[in-house]
Amino acid sequence: MLLGAVLILSALLLFLFNRKEDSEAGRQAGLALQEVQEALMDVSGDVTDGNSTEAATSPTETTEGSAEMTVVTIDGRDYIGYLSIPELELELPVISQWSYELLQIAPCRDVGSTKTDDLVIAAHNYQTHFGRLKELSEGDSVVFTDMDGVVIEYELTKLETIDPHKVDYVYNSDHDLVLYTCTIGGEYRVVAFCDRVEDEKG
Repeated sequence: MLLGAVLILSALLLFLFNRKEDSEAGRQAGLALQEVQEALMDVSGDVTDGNSTEAATSPTETTEGSAEMTVVTIDGRDYIGYLSIPELELELPVISQWSYELLQIAPCRDVGSTKTDDLVIAAHNYQTHFGRLKELSEGDSVVFTDMDGVVIEYELTKLETIDPHKVDYVYNSDHDLVLYTCTIGGEYRVVAFCDRVEDEKG
């Protein structure tokens, strides 16, 4: 009975620790999001539709035809924009490069770019980050706003739970935007494959 009580207590403490970590991750992401949105408005004024031909004001010089996304440094971290998932009521900043430390703050770009339609974004499975990706359905909207103020609308094409070793399947999916996180325990990956919503005017 004593052993059972110790196991129950350990499980409770682990649950409370995870909840605290999740809450802190949400708080950090919220603060970063506010700073990203403020920086974006400072450098670009208004956002533009990424499916249109209207050019956004860039805060830095870029090479014509470059696949590089504009990066803005805030508090020592580089950001490429922010992600909105209306169905989950989520808005999250996206850090330009990933590390385990940075993933505790916000989703991170793994590889790719919006300019080459192969952007892959990773995040922890915190409920305040990508922990609810599995709740999405085909056709749900995902919106990415880059640091030039360009707004790109995507829709979910398919949602899969896959083996974590299928890296090439994620990196070379032929989908315009891929979001992924691990399942509880890290045994599998939940992957959302998304594609641009075509401009009706085009």
